[in-house]
Amino acid sequence: DKARLAALRALAAELGVADSVDWHVDVPYPKLCELLGGASAGLHTMLDEHFGICVVEYLAAGAVPIAHDSAGPRMDIVRPANGERLS
Repeated sequence: DKARLAALRALAAELGVADSVDWHVDVPYPKLCELLGGASAGLHTMLDEHFGICVVEYLAAGAVPIAHDSAGPRMDIVRPANGERLS
């Protein structure tokens, strides 16, 4: 959403990393595939998203997902290892 994007851009500027961050919003699917194919990581910031499909897309592309620890990404995607929850 626009408010979240504005807040993230402001935070990047405040932290002095704005020149090191590329922002891509509402890109067409072919461009998304191109970007994910060259990505090392993907940032998922939505709080309480019901599933977190973009986290799965990051994984499928070989990028490390950095996701909010809530809702779908926590409950549906992060799975226990050796019987223990990863926290």
